[in-house]
Amino acid sequence: MYWTEEIMCRPVLAHFRSLGYRVYREAKVAGRWVDILAVGSEIVAVELKIRNWREALKQAMSYQLGAHYALVAMPLDHVFPAMRSRHLFEREGVGLMAVSSAAGDVRVLIEPEASPRLLPFVLDGVLSGGDGKSGKPVRRRKVPVIEIPGFSAP
Repeated sequence: MYWTEEIMCRPVLAHFRSLGYRVYREAKVAGRWVDILAVGSEIVAVELKIRNWREALKQAMSYQLGAHYALVAMPLDHVFPAMRSRHLFEREGVGLMAVSSAAGDVRVLIEPEASPRLLPFVLDGVLSGGDGKSGKPVRRRKVPVIEIPGFSAP
């Protein structure tokens, strides 16, 4: 299967919705844009990556400043290199999820631990929307898609 973060996003969003979370795409946490932010009794930040689990782990660690839990979600057929280094995820308290198909099967392979890096003032910024007014996470604006004759999107 050809994976994109957009394809992976749907089942992960559905997974957190089924657990009772409100979910947001492209929300700002600790000065960075997190792919998925799940808001419930806790704040959960999820970084979606197709292959580069090392970069995803670094990003998820930075989200721990403003989220109670952080996870990396990857396609099942690309998650095995990350699982071979599971000790790094466990050491940092970052969880790992596998998405098996666009149909929606999501499995947590490594449970996240409560953030050892959580800073209350950063968490307050996430909860207030970063602007202190809206009460919702800051969302990135959508960029309009421009179609160029002779070129097509994958």
